Amino acid sequence: MAIQINKSIGILAGKIAAQYPCCPTPLQQIADDELINVCYDHYGSSTFDGLTWFEKSTDDFYIHLNLDRNNSSKSHKGHFTFAHELGHYFIPRHRIGIMRGLLKPHKYIYGINKSSWQIEREADEFASCLLMPEENFKKFVKGKDFSFELIRELTAKYVVSISAAAIRYAEIGCQPIMVVYAMDGKVKWVIRSGFFPYYRLRYGNTGSRVPENTVLGTYFYENDDSDCKSEEIVFAGDCFDIYYKEDNKKEFTEYCIPYKNHALSIFW
Repeated sequence: MAIQINKSIGILAGKIAAQYPCCPTPLQQIADDELINVCYDHYGSSTFDGLTWFEKSTDDFYIHLNLDRNNSSKSHKGHFTFAHELGHYFIPRHRIGIMRGLLKPHKYIYGINKSSWQIEREADEFASCLLMPEENFKKFVKGKDFSFELIRELTAKYVVSISAAAIRYAEIGCQPIMVVYAMDGKVKWVIRSGFFPYYRLRYGNTGSRVPENTVLGTYFYENDDSDCKSEEIVFAGDCFDIYYKEDNKKEFTEYCIPYKNHALSIFW
């Protein structure tokens, strides 16, 4: 599902982050300054990660964070969920929709409709830009060769997940990478740097099966994770929809992180 995100959302998040120039971004302080009530509680493992609510009777905003889905104040996932919910508060269209009861709470899953998916992706973009401000991020990665170790450094510095750090690097980092998320052997989404040399995976992007001769493919098709969580050499012709035959043996590095029927791979 292709989603276009208005650049004004990242600009808005960057302006807010600039008012709190410390790392990691002090989300609780931002919420306190906006008089937002933040509630960490147990809401069930099959419900939501976070939820923003406006109480008309008291004119108050509430952010609820679900401990049953690992959204504690100390977890990387919880940190991103908190920033995501702040996005719903700060993005004008979201806030107005919540106040008028037009934006209904829902689970954050792939089955939601396109309108809701757009809203959620906008809040994700806000969270990414709030937690990893562009100028600070670029300064940190400048002059550093890309490696998975650099992603680890980014996750520690900004208190974000591996996927969030990798996506942000693909967007504004100084070397080209492709980030692929798959489930049950099918590609769910692909994020690539604008100057990554190939646009598509070998069989296509969203909805296509993952290429066999990749670490990702070995994990799904052979149930073999022996090459996962290490940097492995792969070839362009096995991974991507190449343009020229001479590109077949062009070498790339892949790092794959599996979890049950899910996996994330980074190519560079």
